[in-house]
Amino acid sequence: MGGITRRAQRLTINEALARLAECDFVDGIAVCWPNGGSVGEFCLDYLGPAEIGAGGVHGGHADGIGFRVASGDATVNFNASQEEATEPGSDYDILVLASELPHGVAHVFTELSGRMADIVILENSACDRFLEGRLLPSGATLEGVFILKLRRAEILKDRSGRLERARLAVRAAGGLFRRASPSFQYVTWFAENFRLARLRRMMRSKDPIYLAALDMMLAAAPSAACRAYFDIRSLPWEGEKAAIRVLQVQDPDCLKLLMDCVAPTGREERLGRYERLAAYVLRPFGQLWSEGETAVSFAVPIRGSGAVEAALDFWEGLLGQSPS
Repeated sequence: MGGITRRAQRLTINEALARLAECDFVDGIAVCWPNGGSVGEFCLDYLGPAEIGAGGVHGGHADGIGFRVASGDATVNFNASQEEATEPGSDYDILVLASELPHGVAHVFTELSGRMADIVILENSACDRFLEGRLLPSGATLEGVFILKLRRAEILKDRSGRLERARLAVRAAGGLFRRASPSFQYVTWFAENFRLARLRRMMRSKDPIYLAALDMMLAAAPSAACRAYFDIRSLPWEGEKAAIRVLQVQDPDCLKLLMDCVAPTGREERLGRYERLAAYVLRPFGQLWSEGETAVSFAVPIRGSGAVEAALDFWEGLLGQSPS
């Protein structure tokens, strides 16, 4: 399937946020800055005089980080630590609340200021369902990812006030998140036991095909077990990094067992081998993403590469580098 990615232009995070803020379909913007910090060491130079909202640019932190608004434009001064600002493994999470999903795109993966950037777009109607209690967020869906990340995100634009109301709701939500039902917990219990029984059985084999399959299953088993830990205990799943943070505080014994299962030998070699495998597996459909490429994920079924091209044209026009 040709033309399913587009080379990302070298746009800065400031330029991208400014362009998004000027779009008519954008109702709100929030950002999770690199490395999980409260903010990043950046300056949002322009949001637009009519785009700040009645309450100004939203902020406010216990650590005293604040914002300065002048002359109708928003100048936001951020003071993250050097470690947070330079962590190479961190990325930008940009949450866009929109009146519609242009070309049906709900998720954009790209590169901004030399970092990976995820842009997750949520429609106003979905946010309204959450505020009305008709949408329980789950980390397994894009809607859930948006709502869960909003808890620690910095709101930079909030035309209708929905983002602030949603953030207050998500921060106050004790039992709001979708959790595993007793029926699902039984399925999880059964599945983990069945997986372990299969692994024990296959361990007795001398057949190299069985042992190769065993190696693949063993590699995937710790991740499944980590997810099962949260389901069995009716804890909301918010992703692997959040799970590790929870286990560090609440159950270090379980975390040690998990890390013992995944203790690597030669990380670079294992990653390189996996990249070659992924390239081979995906070859009939498309190539692996290269650094700096942009790709989009759709909220609706797509019909051929033309829809992908049109969506990439739109987002490239919005986030592409301006001619110098």
